[in-house]
Amino acid sequence: MNPLQILLQQFAAPADAVGHPGFPKQMEQLFDGVLPHDMRWSIVYSATMAPKVLGHSMPQGSLGVVDHDLIRRTYDAGYFRFDPFYRFWRDERQGGVFRLSDISNMDQGDAAYLSGFVPMTKFEDDVALICPIDTDTAVALTLERCRVFSTQEMAVLKAGYAPLAALVRSHWRMTGPQAKSPAPQAGLPPLTYPEATAGFLPGALTPKEREIVHLSFAGFDNRAIAQRLGVTIGTVKNHKKRLYAKVDVTSERELFSLFLGYLMGVEPSELGA
Repeated sequence: MNPLQILLQQFAAPADAVGHPGFPKQMEQLFDGVLPHDMRWSIVYSATMAPKVLGHSMPQGSLGVVDHDLIRRTYDAGYFRFDPFYRFWRDERQGGVFRLSDISNMDQGDAAYLSGFVPMTKFEDDVALICPIDTDTAVALTLERCRVFSTQEMAVLKAGYAPLAALVRSHWRMTGPQAKSPAPQAGLPPLTYPEATAGFLPGALTPKEREIVHLSFAGFDNRAIAQRLGVTIGTVKNHKKRLYAKVDVTSERELFSLFLGYLMGVEPSELGA
C-alpha cells in the first residue's frame, strides 16, 4: 500500500477515540507507519493561556538521540514562550500544515528557539498540523525528524490535515471546556528573545555581560561569542566568571535555570533595558 492508503486506515483509531480520553494519544500516533518521524507533540495553543502539552513522545524506532525528558522539561519550564508556533497562532489564528522554517521570524526573536532549543533536539525538520477548535484555541500535532520531510511527504501530511482537523473539532466539542483548561502558566504570552534577555537580572549585568548572556542562551559557544564581539575567548570566559559570581551561580546551566524561572513570571510590559 502507498502512504495515503495506509493513512486512510490509520484514521480508524482516532475516529473511534473521539469523545474519549484516549483521543490525543491516538491523534499523536496517526502518522506512525505512514511517514517516518523521530518525535511528536500534541499541544493546545490559546490566545489567553500558555500552551498545554497533551503529549510528547518518540515513536518506536526513532532515530533521535536526545534527552526526551530534558526537552519536555525545558519547554514546560518557560521556553514555550519562544515557540514560533505559539506566536504564530496568537498572531495569525490560522490553521493548516506549517513548517517551522516557514513561519519563523527572526525579527520576532525566533533566533533563540532556532539556535538554542531546536539544536538541543538534534532535529532537522519540524512540521505542525494546526487544527483550530474555535477562534481562540487550536490543537497542533507536531512531527519532528532528523532529516527534512520531502515534497511527497509534505503532500501526505497536507492530505491528512482536513480529516484530522474535523476529528479534533468533534472531539473538543464533545469533551467541552475541561479539555481546554488553563495550564499552570496560564496567561503568559509569547515573548521575543531580545525582550527576555534585556529584562533578565536588571541592574546586575554590564552591557557586555548582558550581550554575552544573550548569545550564550541563543546557542553560541565561547569561540562564536568571541568572534561576534571581536574579543578573545579568554575575555569571554572572564566576563562569564565575573557575572556568575555576581548572581551566585557556578555554571551556565545554573544561570539558565535562573533564566527559565524568570520567564515564568515576567510580562512584556515589565521588561526593562
